Amino acid sequence: MPVYKNREFLLFRWFILGLLASAVLLLLLAPIIRIGFKFEIDYNEGWNLYHGLKAASGLPLYDGQNEWMPLDYPPFSFYFVGVIGQLSGDPLLTGRIIAFLCLLLVSLGAGYTVRKLGGEVYDTVFASIFCLGLFAAYAPHYVGMNDPQMLGHVFIVGGLLVYLQNRSKGSKMFIVALLFFVGLFIKHNLALIPIAVTIDIFLHSRRNFLKWIGYLTFIGGGFVFITYMIFGSEFLHQLSFSISNTYSLQKAIDRGVELGTKMKIPLIAVFPWVLYAFKKNRFRIISIYLVISIATGVYTSGQNGVDVNVFFDLFICLSIAAAMLLLYLRKILRHFFNPNLICSILPLILALGIITMASQKIVRKEILPYSEYRLTHQIFLEDASFLATQPGPVLCENMLLCHYAKKSVEYDPFNTSEMIVTGRMDENNILKCLESGYFSIVQLNGQLADRYLKELAYTSVKKGTFERFTENFKRALGKYYTLIRKTGTGAFYAPKNNR
Repeated sequence: MPVYKNREFLLFRWFILGLLASAVLLLLLAPIIRIGFKFEIDYNEGWNLYHGLKAASGLPLYDGQNEWMPLDYPPFSFYFVGVIGQLSGDPLLTGRIIAFLCLLLVSLGAGYTVRKLGGEVYDTVFASIFCLGLFAAYAPHYVGMNDPQMLGHVFIVGGLLVYLQNRSKGSKMFIVALLFFVGLFIKHNLALIPIAVTIDIFLHSRRNFLKWIGYLTFIGGGFVFITYMIFGSEFLHQLSFSISNTYSLQKAIDRGVELGTKMKIPLIAVFPWVLYAFKKNRFRIISIYLVISIATGVYTSGQNGVDVNVFFDLFICLSIAAAMLLLYLRKILRHFFNPNLICSILPLILALGIITMASQKIVRKEILPYSEYRLTHQIFLEDASFLATQPGPVLCENMLLCHYAKKSVEYDPFNTSEMIVTGRMDENNILKCLESGYFSIVQLNGQLADRYLKELAYTSVKKGTFERFTENFKRALGKYYTLIRKTGTGAFYAPKNNR
C-alpha cells in the first residue's frame, strides 16, 4: 500500500470530514426546527402557497383577471407542491419539507457528480457536505423554505448526472433535455447547467450538438405549446414580467463583493484546477459551469426581487470543483512528497467560512432558537386571528398571514410595484383604493416612517431598491390610514374615515 494511503491518515482525514459535517449539522439545526413553526420565513412563502393552492383547486394560474396578482413563474411546481400540500392538509409544512428534501438530494447530486468524474468516495462525501454547508452558511433562510427552486435544481442536476454517465451516447441526450425542461418549467432561471452542457457538447462533437439542438427544440417547443394551449397567451405574457424588473448595478456590485469576500478561500483555491479542467474533455463542463455561474450570479443579483438564490448554481458547482481539487492535489503531490497532511487539512481550509459561521452561532447561542421561534409563531397566529375578525378585503405584505386569516389574497406588493415602476400598470388604481378605504386593513412588515404621517403630496412613480411598495403608496397610506396595531409580525393600518 502506498505511504499516502496509510491507515492513520485515512482515519485522520475522515475525522476532519466528520468535524466539517458537525459544523454543517449545527448550522442546519435551526432551519430544521423552524420548518414546523407557522410564520413567514421569506416573502416568497405566502406567494408560493397562494399560487399552489390555486393550482390544486383547479383554478387557472394565468387567468389575468386580477392584475394585482400576476404569476411570473412556470406552472409545474404549483401543481406538484400544491396538490400534495392540499392532500396533506398542511400546504406550508409540505412545501417546506419538500424544499428541504430537495436540498439534500441536490447536495447528494453534487457528490455523485464528483464520483462520475472519477472522484473517490472521500471526495464524493466531501462534495455533498460542502455543498450542504454552503447553503446552510450563506443562504440559511432558503433551507426548508417553501420555494420551488430546490425542486427545480433536483431535475437540472439529475440531467447533468445522466449526461455525465456517457456523453458519447446521443440516445441519452433526449432524457437529459427532458430533465432540463422539467426543471426549467419549475423555475425558469435554472439555465446554467443546460448552457454548460450545450457548450460542452458543441466543443466535443458537432454531430451530437445538432442532435442536442433538435432535442431542445422538440421538447422545449412541446412544453411551451402544451402550456400555451392550456393557459393561452397570458402564460407567456406574465412570465415575461420577471425579466423586466428594475435593475441596480450598484446592488450587483455589492452582492458580488459580499459573496466573494465570504467565499474567497474556496474560489481562489479552485482556480488552478478550473484552468486545468478546461483543457480536459472530461472535466471541462465543470470549468464552464463555474465561470458562468459566477458571471451570471453577479450580474443577475442586481435585479430587483432576486436574493442569494442567484448564487445557488455557484454553491453546487464550487462544491464539485473543490472536491475535484482534493483529488487532483493527491495525484500531483504524491510524486514530490507525502501529501497526507495537506490533503487531510485542506477540506477545513476550503470550508473555513462554514466553520466560522457555525462557531459564531455557538458563541451567540443561536444554534437552537426554539423559544424565539415559538414566540414568533404565537404572535403570528394571534395576528392572523385578529385579521380574521376584520370585515372586508385586506392587504398583506406578509401574504402568508392573509392565508392563515382565511382572507383572500388580492394584492402582490412586490410584483405590482415592479409593474407600476416599469410602466406596465397604472399606479392610480391602487392609490384610489387607499383613498376610498377599500382595504379594511393594510399590513406592513414594518411601521411607516414618521414623514409619511404628514399628508405628503404625490410625487413621481418610484420605489426604493429593497422596497415592496411605491413611494406614493406609502404617502397615500400615511394620509388615509392610521396605525391600530403593531406586533412582531408588523404594523396594521385601518382607514381613518372608518375610525
